[in-house]
Amino acid sequence: MATFHPEESEEALAPLTLGKVAEFCRFARCNGLSVGVRESVDACRVAETFLFRDFTAFRAGLRSLLARSPEEWRRFESLFDAFWLGRKGTRGAQARGAVPEEQAPDAEALWRAMGFREAEDTEADEEARESRSASALAVLRRTDFAEVPGERLEELERLALRLWRRMRLRRSRRLRSLRGKERLNLRRTLRRNVGRGGDLVDLVFSGRKPRKPRLVVALDVSRSMNLYSFLLLRLVYVLQRRFRRVHSFLFSTELTDVTATLAARDLDAALAALSAQAVGWDGGTRIGESLRRLLDEHGPSVLGPDTDVIVLSDGWDVGPPEVLAGALRGIRRRCRRVIWLNPLLGQEGYEPLTAGIQAALPFIDVFAPAHNLDSLIDFGRRL
Repeated sequence: MATFHPEESEEALAPLTLGKVAEFCRFARCNGLSVGVRESVDACRVAETFLFRDFTAFRAGLRSLLARSPEEWRRFESLFDAFWLGRKGTRGAQARGAVPEEQAPDAEALWRAMGFREAEDTEADEEARESRSASALAVLRRTDFAEVPGERLEELERLALRLWRRMRLRRSRRLRSLRGKERLNLRRTLRRNVGRGGDLVDLVFSGRKPRKPRLVVALDVSRSMNLYSFLLLRLVYVLQRRFRRVHSFLFSTELTDVTATLAARDLDAALAALSAQAVGWDGGTRIGESLRRLLDEHGPSVLGPDTDVIVLSDGWDVGPPEVLAGALRGIRRRCRRVIWLNPLLGQEGYEPLTAGIQAALPFIDVFAPAHNLDSLIDFGRRL
């Protein structure tokens, strides 16, 4: 829980405000509202403009963004009251009108309703956060993304980014066998390991240096992937930041190259830029046609014998199965291997029986789950 400093300016508190808005968007998404990346970014913009100036307009702005039907309207009112004002139940007929002035909280009351404490509680809060047990984090790592409680999503995101950023930084200590014309360069090996107490940990070989594989990542952002794509998008961002040669694509009914967008140094800036692109958030799914476009339009420049193609999708394709099979057949001929990560594969009792998955399986080298943090860490080790 963060702290409230009455003397701080609105500008100084902006990062805390936007964090709380993002948390509300996750809370709304976990409770049935259709909230994706674009809606979350737009909600932060509404908060920057109205949260402390006009609470009624702030509420109305979020409602217009997140509620798309009368049923969602009523659900939004209940969720908004519970999250921002600590109230239970719906607002009834009055919810459809403006919030009376006497019900709009003042700044300090609003901060307290949002869950912020006074400054003197800072040290206690820090100690409470640091005392989270390792067992609780282990449980979080094994929890399906679709089942993570809304109040723990922010913690899950922080943990995910921290673990994924370590994937490529770990140096293997396993000794390599000599292959072909490779020979151990003893002089350079000794020089490199001078500071390791005589242990030959990093071996240096003479000969051609093997090239690391190039990655092509295609993430499904259709409606059926809504509970997973929000976190998997962060994985794609980390992969692009950590590996030199990565080409990233998003798809639903269309394929969009987002490599340049995800090259931003700041994740929030990358997500804000993505929200402005027409990538078919929460739309239908045409996996086959999207992968065929990848093959035909981008294949000559991004595919090669050193390329790993990674598809992150649940396999629900509304297009003809033969289109998906043909696209994957062409991709498989031009790359090193095809890796398909399916969030549903981690669910008990799931079997890949849909027509799309059945058409794709003959051309997939690695078919693995992507439903929780541990499954994605295992995928990182495969790379």
